[in-house]
Amino acid sequence: MFSAPGSEALGSRYTAVRLLGGDDMTEEGRAFAKHYRVGSFPTLLAMSPDGGVLAAGLPRDLAGLLAQMAEAATAEATFRATVTKLGTSTQPEDVRTLAGLYAARWQWAEARKRYETLLAAEPTLDDTRALLRTVEELGDVAARRALLARLIRDYAQDPDRIHWRIALAELGADEATIAGWRASLRELLASVTTNGDRAAVRQRLASYAKRARDMEKAHEHWDWILTHAPKSRMAVSALHEKAIATVHAGYGRGDLAEVRRGRALLQRLVDEHGEDDHARAARSLLVQVDMIIKQLEARPKGPGK
Repeated sequence: MFSAPGSEALGSRYTAVRLLGGDDMTEEGRAFAKHYRVGSFPTLLAMSPDGGVLAAGLPRDLAGLLAQMAEAATAEATFRATVTKLGTSTQPEDVRTLAGLYAARWQWAEARKRYETLLAAEPTLDDTRALLRTVEELGDVAARRALLARLIRDYAQDPDRIHWRIALAELGADEATIAGWRASLRELLASVTTNGDRAAVRQRLASYAKRARDMEKAHEHWDWILTHAPKSRMAVSALHEKAIATVHAGYGRGDLAEVRRGRALLQRLVDEHGEDDHARAARSLLVQVDMIIKQLEARPKGPGK
């Protein structure tokens, strides 16, 4: 792209670095891809000299790339000016501003330093959440475990408390496998007391059951949520998951009745939760499911068919 006609503005201002993928990737390249969450090739990143990500998912046409790089250059200049202005300030809002800017650039270690400074002075829920995200990105399991325990202790009435408990339970699993996480969550399920908390744990358990192809157990969790937490956001998600799983199972077995049951669940989702994102997705799926039903209805009938 840098050699294309009209690209002098790129070649004169920026350095292009190509990271090889597949069998040609080096250990250094793998570490880079992991750190910057590069999951496929080609991936285009605009980066600063100090490793900050200024833009990701760049356009691949020259005009679009030039425009995006100009925006990235402006953002970099603004960031540098802000660091010069606030870099030595100890005011919480200034430290918080810098932490947020570093996090937005995926410079998690720099963001972490500043959030830790804030928590040492006057801890807040938002700053603790932000620090939790930085240690997650950095892969610091011990720090993540300590922060989750702190959130659970200090913000016992927060609606997210059950999700912190779920995350902590998974970190405490005997082994980092689906079986280990399921076992740890089953212990947590036995200890929670409200239907809302049980539904949250069961929602997570259903996702692991699905990944383990234990569809009977996944349906058990979805049905429990639909029965005991019918007005919750989790119930909408459970209905969506159950509908899709039912259609897939029926189609895989050529079971017309099963596909129709899945379609009825999708229609229920649309009728009862029309403005929800899941319902909007269900409307599109209904068209595809109706095509599947027509295919199955058109199959020859009779012995051995």
